[in-house]
Amino acid sequence: MPLPDHLPSTKEKAQATPGSKPRRRPQAERSADTKRRLFDATVRCLNDYGYAGTSTEVVLKEAGVSRGAMLHHFPTKVDLMVAVVRDAYEEEIVIYADRLGRIKDPVERFFSLPQAAWFALSRPAGLASFEIMNAARSEPGLPERLAPVQARIEAEAVEQVAEYRRQAGLQQVKDGLHLHRLIAAALRGLSVDATLHRNPREITKSIELLARQMRDHYADQLGS
Repeated sequence: MPLPDHLPSTKEKAQATPGSKPRRRPQAERSADTKRRLFDATVRCLNDYGYAGTSTEVVLKEAGVSRGAMLHHFPTKVDLMVAVVRDAYEEEIVIYADRLGRIKDPVERFFSLPQAAWFALSRPAGLASFEIMNAARSEPGLPERLAPVQARIEAEAVEQVAEYRRQAGLQQVKDGLHLHRLIAAALRGLSVDATLHRNPREITKSIELLARQMRDHYADQLGS
């Protein structure tokens, strides 16, 4: 007998009236719900226990799904972790579009990238991704699986930055790609620092400095 995709919650049980036949959701909907539960649970566990403490057993308990359902989608811990990194990046794309889309001036939009990136990277899913990337140094099988995913993510991110730059009417500058990589690395480091020191004011100053360095790099094109 196949295992259910997820264990019914107390709320779901309460909503089922005696003698009624529960509506069976489409398979695609149930599958998406299971993955969402697993992704969210994995992010919480990585933030609370770190990579080493985030076993599949811990995730199962946190997510409230059956072992069979998890193994159907993610046969191994590595499979799950790689999928979490990919899902976190897809959420980042939405965050960038939302936060930067509010800025009408395309030049200011471009130079607001560090702040938008900080918002994305410092949220729980961003910290979880960093935890997974850090674990790739010692987790067997993870580097080989994660490397191509990270390469695609970086390529898409580079193109996204270039598109914002083009919208601002700016040309690529010497070492511009290296500058943006440096900013991304600095923001990841700041996200870890924030969990240790929890001083938002100091973090904000650091991000503002990164934004100024980015603007200075394009100063010739800005007429300043």
